[in-house]
Amino acid sequence: MEIYSKSLILTLFMPSVLGQIIHCTSNPVVGTSGCCSTSSAVSSSDAYMPETSNFQFRCCGVTKSVQVDGGGSGLLTLSVWRRYSNTNYTLIGNQQITVTGGTSTIPDIQRLSFVYGDYMGWSGTTLVRYNTYTDSGYVLNHKTATPSVSVGGSYDWGSADVESNRNYGIQVITEESTAPYFKNLPMTVTIADVTVITSGVTIFTVSASDVDPYDVSGLTIEPYQYKDDYFTFDKSSNTVRSARQLLADSSYTMVFVVIESHCLKTSTATLTVIIQNSKPKITSLPASISIRESVYQQTLLHTLTVTDPVNDYVTCSETWTVGPESTGDSKYPFIVRQISASSSAYGIYLMAWPQLDYNSASIYNLSVSCTDGTNTVTGIFYVNVIENSKPIIANLDNVAIVNATTAFTGKVLMTVQTYDEESDQRTLSHTCNPTGCPFYVYDSGEVSITSNLLRWSTSSYDLTVSANDGYTTIPSEKLKVYIVGVNNDPIITNVASTSLSVAENTALGTSLYTVSATDADYDNITFYMAVTPDEGWYLFQMDSTSGLIRTHSTHAINYDTLTNKAFTMRVYAYDGIWYDVETITISVTSVNEAPSFNQKAYSINDYEGASGTVLQNPRFTTIDPDSGDTLTYSHNCGNDTSRFTINPSTGRLSYNGSYSLDMGAPKSVTCSITATDSGGLTGVASLSIKVGYANQFTPVFDAPSYSFTISQSTPIGNVAFQINATDSVGDSQGIVEYALNQASMGNTYFAILKNGTAYVYRDLTVFYTGATYTITATARDVLGLSSTVNVVIIFPVSTTTITSTTDREKLFFQDYRNMYWLVPSGLGAAVLLFLLVFMVIRCHRIEDKNNPRGWICCSDTREPIQNRNKDANRNRLNELNDEVKPKTTIEEREERYGKNNRLSITDEEHDDEVRNINSRVSLVASPTANQNGGERNAADWTNNSPSPLTVRRADIFRASPRFPNNDYGKPTKAFPTLFQQVSPMPLRTPDSLRSTVLDIGLDNQDTGTSDVFLANP
Repeated sequence: MEIYSKSLILTLFMPSVLGQIIHCTSNPVVGTSGCCSTSSAVSSSDAYMPETSNFQFRCCGVTKSVQVDGGGSGLLTLSVWRRYSNTNYTLIGNQQITVTGGTSTIPDIQRLSFVYGDYMGWSGTTLVRYNTYTDSGYVLNHKTATPSVSVGGSYDWGSADVESNRNYGIQVITEESTAPYFKNLPMTVTIADVTVITSGVTIFTVSASDVDPYDVSGLTIEPYQYKDDYFTFDKSSNTVRSARQLLADSSYTMVFVVIESHCLKTSTATLTVIIQNSKPKITSLPASISIRESVYQQTLLHTLTVTDPVNDYVTCSETWTVGPESTGDSKYPFIVRQISASSSAYGIYLMAWPQLDYNSASIYNLSVSCTDGTNTVTGIFYVNVIENSKPIIANLDNVAIVNATTAFTGKVLMTVQTYDEESDQRTLSHTCNPTGCPFYVYDSGEVSITSNLLRWSTSSYDLTVSANDGYTTIPSEKLKVYIVGVNNDPIITNVASTSLSVAENTALGTSLYTVSATDADYDNITFYMAVTPDEGWYLFQMDSTSGLIRTHSTHAINYDTLTNKAFTMRVYAYDGIWYDVETITISVTSVNEAPSFNQKAYSINDYEGASGTVLQNPRFTTIDPDSGDTLTYSHNCGNDTSRFTINPSTGRLSYNGSYSLDMGAPKSVTCSITATDSGGLTGVASLSIKVGYANQFTPVFDAPSYSFTISQSTPIGNVAFQINATDSVGDSQGIVEYALNQASMGNTYFAILKNGTAYVYRDLTVFYTGATYTITATARDVLGLSSTVNVVIIFPVSTTTITSTTDREKLFFQDYRNMYWLVPSGLGAAVLLFLLVFMVIRCHRIEDKNNPRGWICCSDTREPIQNRNKDANRNRLNELNDEVKPKTTIEEREERYGKNNRLSITDEEHDDEVRNINSRVSLVASPTANQNGGERNAADWTNNSPSPLTVRRADIFRASPRFPNNDYGKPTKAFPTLFQQVSPMPLRTPDSLRSTVLDIGLDNQDTGTSDVFLANP
């Protein structure tokens, strides 16, 4: 079998640009629009093909719609051209399209196909508008008379007229090429096996097409996957033929791919070939058999005999639903299957446990189906059912007695005996009267006890037993059962709807209630309980002998800490066999408990104050076991009770009137604080109150200000100065701290102690002699009141002989006074140096006999030459000529080069003149000089030098002493040649500058001489 992969097929037909195909998936646009709606129209007799990127297709696809500026309607012939050489193009497609204004959709049958790099063209219309524009790029807009070229023909567009610098208002919207399709696939072909017994038989002819009309001719059909040893494919006619005799009852699948040569779009489809074979024949049917309805084993009823003309393998099956038959359903207890793994024969079987019922169905008509895989035949098999005999119960009616004290679940009372003539499997069923009996009759005949009979309330039952052999149920037989020795359950006699209430803090082990129970059998009774929620197990206990319920012996009942306040207690009375149960509800009630403080004594310190002043918070913490209880506070301070009031909610004390130590109020008071709950129970704690004098005075310095003279050489750590402040407070609290604000000094240079002594904290040599600084000193008392004073620090001027203990002499740059004159002097010197350098740059040394000084400034401040008259211009040039030192006279040069060639000089002369003129001359000239009376002539030349710059216009001046005064500025035939050899340096200057550029041109075409000329762009 030969299988062609899809990638191989694509590789065979894809060109060398495989992997570079770009499909027009986003509807790209070719051409331009919106530029030319009111511009000129093209000629309807001409064909156009703009050779620009705007009109070149950049993907592979088809035309979708066309749009022209102006919105007109009419006919337009749209073309696709493909370049195969420099100017030769092949016409790929040509369609006449109706344009109806705006964007016009191109019908499918008129869509043009294109590939990447093709160009768009058009003809036969005046709908396309254009305008002109200026572009320095190389743009070709070909136009010619309509070429008589058919699709596939070539045309030399290089011979066509070129309309440069045009914008055409036409664009084509493109879209992705449509994949080709098969016209008659997928398809299934059915052929009789007798018609394909040889090779070369035509099976099918494959046909394909494409929605895109220009892609139809380029379609190729290839088999994608098929069995080449069974089939052949003729590519010229796309015909499938047999390669050999095809097997009967076979199915063959062939996958074909169609490929378009345009954008290499593909489609695949499947051809299925089915070979029919001859029908088999069942020779052993019809047939019949008779069986008893009591048969329950699987039984072979009939062996099928089947033949096939071409010896195909045949299988057989039933046509009915297999399963045991029930009345009214369609299931048959028969099955058709292969007799054995080693035999190809099939048989008809009766299923195991078929549940045949003569009364329901006495005959079966079975339709058997046999097939060779393609063709199916059927036959009928008849089954007759013989009626079954009834089963018999041998040992009923009967009586049985069971003792409850010795009986147990599962014990067998007796066995019911049954018989059946056909030995059919029998099932037993029973009913009880009264219902709910503790017995069960199994199919084996065993009568078994199903429950504990010790406390069974019913003493006898009638069991009715029936037998069924799968076909017939016999009339019922009876079994009488008596139960003796049944136990009497205990009974709780005094708990019905009992509720108990228990107060918290009830003593441990307190009796709450006694449960009583009786037992008719005089059995010993044991009591026990179960409490919910589980928290109740820690609150209550029950005596198992007496039934007494009491509080727990080790766990106290605290109402406020309990999660649950109500409990359900189930009490049980058990006689060793069974029990009785009743429910008691127990509620825990709350009892009021006295509050308490978490400590016995508290203390606060405060100061004198006005009436209503709230004292410091003693932060009482009180504990009340009763959750949610409200406490009220009161106070008793003995004889001083009236001096205070208390907030009954918070316990905070306030002055009841002005509290002044100076007026005899005590400095220390002890009060008794009482917390009373809502039930009148109390808790008591003591409160010690100490009262101090209120701060009424700010600190006072002993001087309104201070001034200290301190040497810069004072060592760090030495005392610098001393200040002092006092605070008039009744209890002599005094000053607690001093502080210095040294922001004016820029850093911390002094530190001060609590006694007002300041010492040197940082090196003082950074300060100049004679410097003075004012800092601020602050004194603050214990209650935060403060005063400030200014402290003046003076660093003295040294008047003594310098010794090792005095301040050192400052260096030059350490004395700031030297900076007052040094900085301005340095700036002035820098300015003078700058001016000197500027003059040197602006002026240079030249050798000139007319300039005895030997210096000339390069900037010419005289008025521009275009503003002078003709004589002034001539005089300026004469001055320049006089400044040049020629090596030959005018007459010698005329004799050497000729009188009419006065523009040429030697290279040696050129070098001297260039060195002199370039270093001194800056002429100002422009074309406007011709309007101001000058005799200069302007000439146009084209710059063909390697420089891309184009000089449109130039004025040439002779700047050499060889020119007579009446000849300067006259162009000669030598100028074009000279101008063509301009060196690559730029000749353009900005229009705003309007100045002349001086340059040198070498005429290497003729004599190798050179000229000096001025060019004005």
